[in-house]
Amino acid sequence: MKVLARYLSIVVLLGSGLSAYSSSVPINLGTSGNFGVLAGSGITNVSSATSITGDVGSAPTPAVTGLLATQVNGTLYLSPSPITTQAQVDLTTAYLQAQGAPCGTILTGQDLGGLTLVPGVYCFSSSAQLTGTLTLDGQGDPTAQWIFQMGSTLTTASNSVVSLINSGSKCNVFWQVGSSATIGTGSVFVGNILALTSITLDGGTLNGRALASNGAVTISAQETIDNSGCGNCTTFVTSPANGTVTKISFPMPFDPLQTTQTVIASGLTSAGTLTCGGTNKLLYVAQDGLTGGPLQIMKMAQSGQNQKNVVTFSNVSGLSQSGGPTAPTLQPGTGTLFFNTTASNGFSNTGAWSMKTATPAQVLAPFVSDGGGATAFLTKGV
Repeated sequence: MKVLARYLSIVVLLGSGLSAYSSSVPINLGTSGNFGVLAGSGITNVSSATSITGDVGSAPTPAVTGLLATQVNGTLYLSPSPITTQAQVDLTTAYLQAQGAPCGTILTGQDLGGLTLVPGVYCFSSSAQLTGTLTLDGQGDPTAQWIFQMGSTLTTASNSVVSLINSGSKCNVFWQVGSSATIGTGSVFVGNILALTSITLDGGTLNGRALASNGAVTISAQETIDNSGCGNCTTFVTSPANGTVTKISFPMPFDPLQTTQTVIASGLTSAGTLTCGGTNKLLYVAQDGLTGGPLQIMKMAQSGQNQKNVVTFSNVSGLSQSGGPTAPTLQPGTGTLFFNTTASNGFSNTGAWSMKTATPAQVLAPFVSDGGGATAFLTKGV
C-alpha cells in the first residue's frame, strides 16, 4: 500500500507578473527510476558516440537497435524481462500521478523560453514549446519540485536549455507529455520526460530520463543521457541456504512503504559473498559450497540475466583442492577480480587469487603457522 502525501505551496511565476496557489504530489517512479531510457515499442540509436547512464530497455516490445553494452553505464535489456515489464507498470503509476496533480499555473500559448519558474505545477491544454532558455529556481530547497503537464506534445527548438538555479534538482523535474516529445538538436534538457507515446532526442544532453509508455524512443544523433544521482538506492542480498540473490530497492529519502524485494537469481545451490562493479556493473557471486553444490564464481547482470561461470575451482590447479571462493573484490579502474578461498573451518588455506585473464593466478600464498591451517594477511591503512 502506498501513501501519497499532499502539500500546499505558493507558486509565483517570475517575470510574468502572474501568481497562483498550487497543490503538488510526490511522483514515485518506482523501478522505472533505474532507467535512463525506457520505451514501449522499441529503442533506436544512430550514433556510436551516444552515452547513457542508467538502465536501458523496452517493454512489451524489447527491440533495441544501434546500442552496445559499452555505451550503457547500467543494464542493457535486449530480450523480454520481468524487470522492464515492471518498470512500465511503475511508469504508468508515475505518469498518472503527474497528470493528476492539481494545476497551479496555466501556460497555454506561452513559450517556456525566457521564463524563470519557481516550484509548482504548470499546465498546457495542448502543446508546449521551448525556444531559448527556461530557468527553474529552487529557491534554496533541494526537494523543490516542478511538474509540467502537456495535453499533447512537447517540442524544444535547437540549442534550447533548461537551467537549474538555487539548489534545484533534475531529479524533481517532471514533464508529463500527453502524446510525444521531441528534444531539438544541441538542446541541454533537464528532468524526467514521461511521454504517453514516444520520445525523439535529436542530439544533445538530457540530464534525466527518457521514459515512453507506449511508443518508441528514437535517438537520431549523438546524445548524452545521465540519470545519475536520481535512481533508487539498491542493495543485493544472498541467501546461502536457498541459493538466491535478491535485489532490494528503496527511495531516498527512505520510505519503508515503497521498498521492493525482487529475487533476481535462484537455483544457485550455494550463494555466498558478492561484489558489484566493472564497466557494466555486473554482479559476481561466490559459490562457496558450504551448503553443497559446485565451487565457483558466477557473474550476472543486475537483473539476474546472462549468468556465466567466471571460474570453476575443479578445473584449476591449486584451487581444486582448496575451500570454496569468498570475498570477491573488483579492483577500481581495471576491473581485475580478486578473491580468497575458504576451508570448511572458515580459515583461508590457499591465499589470495586474481583474474586479469580467463585463468586465475595466485597473488598471495598462505602463511602456514606451526599449528597449520591458518593464514594471516597484513593490510595497510585503517
